[in-house]
Amino acid sequence: MDIGGKQERVKILGSRVVEGVSLEIGRIEAKNLIIHCGKGQIEITHLQRSGGKILDSPTFLRGTNISAVF
Repeated sequence: MDIGGKQERVKILGSRVVEGVSLEIGRIEAKNLIIHCGKGQIEITHLQRSGGKILDSPTFLRGTNISAVF
């Protein structure tokens, strides 16, 4: 994942399928960390940066500048 202009490994530890949101495939809605896929959307609920603590997505997003496209 591109974080602040650097590539960094991030483990996705929790997610759920969401409906009713529609953007271009591969786009990330950073406000809620929703990834738009070919057939629907996935909301990432918990993540862990390399060497870091497990965080819920709102906490992760508060201090992280992520790229908007995978």
